Amino acid sequence: MVQDLVDGVLRGLAERGVVRGPVAAVRVRIGALEFHSREALVLAFSALSGGTILDGARLDLEVVPAMLWCEGCGRITEFGDGVDGHDPLPSAACPGCGTVGALTGGRGVERMEVDLASGTSGA
Repeated sequence: MVQDLVDGVLRGLAERGVVRGPVAAVRVRIGALEFHSREALVLAFSALSGGTILDGARLDLEVVPAMLWCEGCGRITEFGDGVDGHDPLPSAACPGCGTVGALTGGRGVERMEVDLASGTSGA
């Protein structure tokens, strides 16, 4: 998933004629079920972007939470980091009554934006 993110940003920059860096930051709106931890995602981004114009860019994450609507008590709860996104049917216990239910939402990469550092240019 992180390789796809890096490849997508690089492809988008190339399509816009940006071939030299540096890039200051990459901002991503991403679902909570797409990754295990922020730290692991940032580390993978750093490793996979090394040697590209993204080398050294800061990765800013806006996490879209997964949601639990409890059938037991009707409570709606957001779940952010720490939910196992590899589970095909992720679930969680309601913090209000303990009823276990399926999580919805929190999937996908919704938006990517790039902040170019001064001096960044096209061909």
